This record gives sequence, C-alpha cells and structure tokens, in this order.
Amino acid sequence: NTRIPFPTEHKFAIDKKTMKLLGVGTRKKAGIVNVYSVGFYSSKAALKTMEGLSGIDGCNSVLRSKSSSSKAVMLTFAMGVGAEKIAEALADVNAPDDVKLNFVKMLVTGIGGKMLKGESMTIEWKAGTSYIVLLTARGKIIGEIKNELLYNGLLETYLGGNSVSPSLRQDIGILK
Repeated sequence: NTRIPFPTEHKFAIDKKTMKLLGVGTRKKAGIVNVYSVGFYSSKAALKTMEGLSGIDGCNSVLRSKSSSSKAVMLTFAMGVGAEKIAEALADVNAPDDVKLNFVKMLVTGIGGKMLKGESMTIEWKAGTSYIVLLTARGKIIGEIKNELLYNGLLETYLGGNSVSPSLRQDIGILK
C-alpha cells in the first residue's frame, strides 16, 4: 500500500462529469516495489450494474457493461517513472501495431520525460460505442485514440484476470 489518498469523487475530462471512486490498488514492480497507486472511477450507472457485487464479481460486471458508462483510472506515482517505461507497459495490450505505436508516441510526448513521485495521470474511457480512450498527465489532456481493441485492452489491464493491480480487483465495489 502506498498510502496515496484518492478523492471519493473526481471530475474527469472525458465527459466533464463527476465520477465516483469504486476501488483502489497498487501497481508493484517485481512484487515488492510500489510504482503507483491506482483509483478506479465510474459513473453512477456503473454502480447500478454492480449492485450487490464487489471484488472480482464487481470487476466482471464492469467489464461486461463496457459501453454503458464512462470510466477512468487515476494513477498517482509512488516513484519517478520514465515516459517510455509507462508507455511500454500500458501499450502491452492486444491492439494493432499502428494503434499501439500512436498510443506510445502520444504518451511519451504528453508526459515529457517522466512522471515524478506524487504526480498523477489518467486513462479515461468514454461511454457508448465510440471506444474513445482519453489520456491526461498532470491535469492536462495528452490526447485521445479511438480503437475498440485498445479500449478493451486497457480496461482489462486494470480489471481483467491478469490485472496489473490485483489489489484493485479485490477492492472494486467495497468503497460503495
């Protein structure tokens, strides 16, 4: 645990609406070094799909209802991490190579150098079937990409069976 606090509600760029914190977790390197803490947010519509569910069941519910509500993760870094490392790790999804290349370029350029300890970035998923992923760093929009495989792959990165933050998967819905 990084002890990094997350607001229980936050207004994200994707819809300019306030979303509610549904769970928190930590991304670790080699299982021992805290890289960042992650807060998962979604709209009130997602809370309805999760009613009575938490943990893995809550994650599965959110994944099944991908297009019904906007979602976001806020990553707050517990240590300095280079933009290239962040981009490579996030681009490790099942998406076309050209999409991943554009995604990596957008992240590296938008982050500019590295994220420092205490700085935050977001990955935001737009509701509906447009499959838009919007990225921010330090409160500024980096850019957006429209691609269904990238959209789904990034959601799986945090909520799927091989989540980069198993503690987030366990925590989802408990904060309701």
